[in-house]
Amino acid sequence: MNQEFEAAIYIIIHFMILYFSLAVNLYCITQYIIGKKLDVERESNFIAKLISIPILYISIRYGVYKYAFLFLSCILERYQSKRIFIICSLGILFLECFSYLGFMSDNEKKIYIFRFDLIKQILKIIQMLSVIVLVIHLFLKGIGIIDIGTVVWRIELIINLFVLISFVIISSFNLTVSSDREYMCVNNGLTQVLLVMDDSHQLKFKKNEDGSYYVSNGEDGADTFVLSINQFEKLQKYMGGELI
Repeated sequence: MNQEFEAAIYIIIHFMILYFSLAVNLYCITQYIIGKKLDVERESNFIAKLISIPILYISIRYGVYKYAFLFLSCILERYQSKRIFIICSLGILFLECFSYLGFMSDNEKKIYIFRFDLIKQILKIIQMLSVIVLVIHLFLKGIGIIDIGTVVWRIELIINLFVLISFVIISSFNLTVSSDREYMCVNNGLTQVLLVMDDSHQLKFKKNEDGSYYVSNGEDGADTFVLSINQFEKLQKYMGGELI
């Protein structure tokens, strides 16, 4: 039993390397990372990227993610114990629930306006469904009801990875406002700007010809992506006043 548990943990670690580590590193690179104290926001963002960029580069350059994927793609052939797959399915389900709750709690503290909101919602649904299918298949194999086969398993791994990466990248184009209106982050993929808001730094929006806005707090400024009327009204309502 101990060997089976250790094998299951070993598999789950590879899942965490391939999916969670990759997603977190991409998120840190494509978002302005804010710490608990706003007065050290730039240091928090710098440290997050200082850690994430080398990890992502080294993991890709030296095949860490590739090895993790190849290992996971062969687990149906490598392991014969049914208990291993049952433990793996429950472990992956727990990790997904934990990450989802963390994502939801973070959303409660901020307001997000996404550039590709519809695509993001579709990818989110697909990602959740693909994970559920993967977990169910592992569990069914563990209890001996069905053997999904190596080819189908590898396809599921690839779909999960592709959808997860797409979701993180699509979500990286957003406007983020803290719940206490202390700051706004203008995130445009690899370009991110933090705009502090207080009595002496009121945000003002100037509409550009293409439908985007130039937003400034008097010291710093950035161009947003194109905002729809509904998105701008939502932002204006949340900010509690006229923005132009």
